[in-house]
Amino acid sequence: MKRKIFSILFAVVLVCSFSLMTAVPVGAADPGGLELVAKGDCTAEWTTEKAKVGSYSAKLTLPTGTMPPGTKNAEIQIDVSGQGLTLAAMEWSYWTWTPPDMESYVPRVSFYADLNGDGVADKIVGGNINSAPTTEEWYQVTPELWKDYSGGFYVWKEDGTGFAFAVGADPWAKAVEMWGEAEIVRVDLGYDFCGTNGFITAYVDDLTINGVPYDLEAYQPGTEASGGVTGDTATLDATAAGLLVNISGAGSEASGTIGAFAFNGVPSTEIDKALVETQSKSALKYVDVKVTGLTQGDATITLNYTDDEVTARGIVEDTLRLYYWYNGKWVLSYNSSVDTGTNIITGTIPASRLTGTPIAGAGTAEVTGSFEVGAPPAVTVDLAPSSISPLVEDQATVGVTMAAGTGNLNNLDKLELKLYYDTTPSAVNWDEATQVDTQTCAIITWRKATGSFSIAPSASTTWELGTCTAPSDLSQTTGEFVFGFIPGKVAHEADGNTEVWQLIARAESSFGVGFGEDADGTAMDWYGEIILPAATVDWGVVKAGMGFAEGPPSEKPLGAPVTYISNGGYNQNVKSSATWTGAGTATLDPDGFCDTAGEFALRADDTGILASGQLVDATGVTIATDTITFEGGNVKSSYALWLRLASVFTQDTYSGTITYMVSPD
Repeated sequence: MKRKIFSILFAVVLVCSFSLMTAVPVGAADPGGLELVAKGDCTAEWTTEKAKVGSYSAKLTLPTGTMPPGTKNAEIQIDVSGQGLTLAAMEWSYWTWTPPDMESYVPRVSFYADLNGDGVADKIVGGNINSAPTTEEWYQVTPELWKDYSGGFYVWKEDGTGFAFAVGADPWAKAVEMWGEAEIVRVDLGYDFCGTNGFITAYVDDLTINGVPYDLEAYQPGTEASGGVTGDTATLDATAAGLLVNISGAGSEASGTIGAFAFNGVPSTEIDKALVETQSKSALKYVDVKVTGLTQGDATITLNYTDDEVTARGIVEDTLRLYYWYNGKWVLSYNSSVDTGTNIITGTIPASRLTGTPIAGAGTAEVTGSFEVGAPPAVTVDLAPSSISPLVEDQATVGVTMAAGTGNLNNLDKLELKLYYDTTPSAVNWDEATQVDTQTCAIITWRKATGSFSIAPSASTTWELGTCTAPSDLSQTTGEFVFGFIPGKVAHEADGNTEVWQLIARAESSFGVGFGEDADGTAMDWYGEIILPAATVDWGVVKAGMGFAEGPPSEKPLGAPVTYISNGGYNQNVKSSATWTGAGTATLDPDGFCDTAGEFALRADDTGILASGQLVDATGVTIATDTITFEGGNVKSSYALWLRLASVFTQDTYSGTITYMVSPD
């Protein structure tokens, strides 16, 4: 649908229902006390490499050799204190994946028992199974499988001293007999001590106790948050996750849900690595916002952080921006900024892209590594709105990162952003549009030598520069340039599907030229304008019963040129007031018969030929159609009107209003 630019007053009301979406299943225990722990040269981390339930599991790695208690471990530690759990009243299971050549080293489960009721673990009771299947598949461990473990179970104190029991057929029953009534305050899954004959990589997924799953996902869910709705806007104050979400432009018929949570660590090592490799950014923190049911609108996300977090991550605070994971890559959010005084990162993301993928507050960190010296700058382009309009300012953000060994942003010669109309939007190419034009192409240029921005077509057209900014510190190797622009009146209309406006940036340095593009392109809304000098059409004294006829007295030239300006197909419309007044009232007959006393009719045309004239009504009729114009417009100088009167009319002078209009074709 084309968006039309008119002076029309309208009101819309949005009705939405909102609820917080956490990643913990209904009825699941809150894993807020869950922690990955590793000592020595062991590792414990979240991963998406393998998962039995959900998207994540815990990846545990152990080196070859022995692991005395307290010196090396790789575990998931789950705080279950205060839940009244005991060995005697407990059914449990967990999922594990162990390499086929290391099936004897299945991650074990350990229960921390409080024997005297002081809330502190006095004994640690644990056990495992002899071996897992030798095929690559997930395996569920239960108390029943302890019966197959010839070593029974093991017991030690928190200080690491203790011994193992060999109890024959049923180690679990023996453990319940000895300490079954003690409250369990913590459960560990993984490796606390072990002797291996090779490097081990194992995976552990959801633990279930008494039918309740502990969801081993890589986040810390927030608590319930309320959302507010006003018109076509929605607000979610997700304080527990450290962010605020404001959605606007969702549409008058929108209805959906919105939720947010904060990750406890990184979503996965893969996408954390991609943030560094593709954006040269390090994550300060990760959050997630998921919106369902909304197909349009923009979400402005406000993310809070602390000075301690910035120091701990070693990030340059004023480079913090908001990025989001979209179509397998990181994208800089629209109009992203940081307020270092209030410790807030802000950015805008289309609501339709908030599908539950991660959002990162990230900035430049001091990193070491090896890079190809002499490579051209890396360039990214992002324009958040899905459509833009003539005479309305929008901004595109162009990110530039200098390759290692090529210096900093002071070594840029110039940075250009090209916007061009494209009827084959499957590919974007700098050379596809070579000539600037008010209808199809504009180029905005920042030059290092002057530090200023310019636009072509020039300011003598209706294309204009908007608010443009360059990084304040060009001694940095990466920075974001904001290109503000106001499309001209005849910037070609584009539907955003079969025809779009493409955005591509070109960064020149002495080490080469780098290019970057906006992945989606944008639609251009329809624009129309009509210019008509004040004019009076006076038929003079005419007789009742006069019919339509070429020439006077029925025909009257408009007497003034009409100019139409449009960026697409348009209709030339005309209407008349329904009544003209004098001593009495003259009534417009849109059918043109004038068979009732006091009726009159009008015909109008843009060629001055009666045969092609259209009967005028009180709502508007189309007298001609045309296509996109130049900025000077399409001037019509042959407009004419024809008058017809009923045979019975009260003698007087009658006056009314004739209105010429423009609308989309």
